[in-house]
Amino acid sequence: MRVVVTQAPPRAQAWACSLTQAGHEVLLLPLLEVCALPDAAPLQHAWSALPGYDALVFVSPAAVSHFFAARPADACGEWGASGKPGVWVTGPGTRSAALQHGVTPDCIAAPTAAPYDSERLWQVVAPTVRPGMRVLIVRGMDDAQQRGNDMDSDSELHRKTDRAMSHDMGNGREWLAQRVRECAGQVEIVAAYRRCAPHWSPHERECAQTASRDGAVWLLGSAMAIDHLHALLPHTDWTASNAVVTHPRLADAARRLGFGNLHTSDADISSVCATLYAVRPF
Repeated sequence: MRVVVTQAPPRAQAWACSLTQAGHEVLLLPLLEVCALPDAAPLQHAWSALPGYDALVFVSPAAVSHFFAARPADACGEWGASGKPGVWVTGPGTRSAALQHGVTPDCIAAPTAAPYDSERLWQVVAPTVRPGMRVLIVRGMDDAQQRGNDMDSDSELHRKTDRAMSHDMGNGREWLAQRVRECAGQVEIVAAYRRCAPHWSPHERECAQTASRDGAVWLLGSAMAIDHLHALLPHTDWTASNAVVTHPRLADAARRLGFGNLHTSDADISSVCATLYAVRPF
């Protein structure tokens, strides 16, 4: 089966390797780019204030990697051995990234089953939240946030996808923050990286057009990626196209774009491979 991997590098390469080992032909067409922020001062401040936090929330593997990329040279090694705050993560990929950066398993709180989102994470951490608890949420910043959100407001698809994206990228985080505040906790938010639209070459655009009609399966992991796909190929007919999405809310966004064949999977690579196997051929 031909599979279009749309994650940002370097995560896309890891997915491509796993899918190739599972016997699939892989086409890399990133729908997101993850970039460093131009100003690292807020991250550096977060590291200096780290002893004052009770928990850090990482919303993605990219949040973990960019947060730890700003780690001061004199910071202690293993996270758990230094009495640092607990770590809350929304899914297995983010948990794996935290472990790779020295956070010990006993420090991590994570959902144990899908859907891997803020609501499921709250079920895990709610019993530990207490009045006065300080929580830092580490997330990404959208390009639109930096340029004043100048997206085409006349597009009904953009408006609807923005709302899905808001829940996917923003409201889930805000929902979790509100739950903490309702328990008299204190929440701060710091951006660790920037999410940008990709810049496709003419060859990539041609490959994408072909993949929209040749039976390839698109892996779609965020509403922002779906919105970028619409912006890159605004006149493409997706009614005969196939997609696997990693959250039920994303199915609605993909359906609005026009994808005719949709399946939902958990977000880990094993589940995606199982879904691809179960639904072949589309």
